[in-house]
Amino acid sequence: AGPFKVTYPETAQTFKTGQLITVTWDVANTDVAPVNCKKVNIFASYNGAIRDGDPNLVPLAMNVDNNGAFVVTIPDKVTKLLRIIVKAADHIILSSSASPSQVIESTNPELFVAANAIHLNICQPDEAHITYNTIGLAGFEENVRFVVIEDSLPKGVRATLRQDEIKAGESNLLTLMTEEVI
Repeated sequence: AGPFKVTYPETAQTFKTGQLITVTWDVANTDVAPVNCKKVNIFASYNGAIRDGDPNLVPLAMNVDNNGAFVVTIPDKVTKLLRIIVKAADHIILSSSASPSQVIESTNPELFVAANAIHLNICQPDEAHITYNTIGLAGFEENVRFVVIEDSLPKGVRATLRQDEIKAGESNLLTLMTEEVI
């Protein structure tokens, strides 16, 4: 089995900040014995970074199924040296784009939103806090409205937003409360 291999973007591409792309990789039987890699982490690597904790290794998606495809957002960082890295979340294997790609500024007014947490573990009666940072791209300056969809929360979990509406460039805080979980 394995190793897995990034298949898109494999060669040099040009992306815009805030663009959604589908990262693909050849699972190469790494999801079954003897490797059994069930989850992967996907990163944007700037300047060749591959070590956890390096500020040039930006998480795009954490603990996603090792099924060969996942949609990510290109961060708001212009570069000529972007590589996408797929790392096993529960193993020591990784793969990166064969050639560096370029990230350019978006030319369309858009909103970029980044959360400070992608994966949370909370135990009752704890609270979890997620900060959403917004950036207006290419002149986007409109207000941004946040809404909690109550039906999408696990039973007994309550959620509150610090503000219902903010301006592009500001941050908002989502608090998840578990004291009513049965």
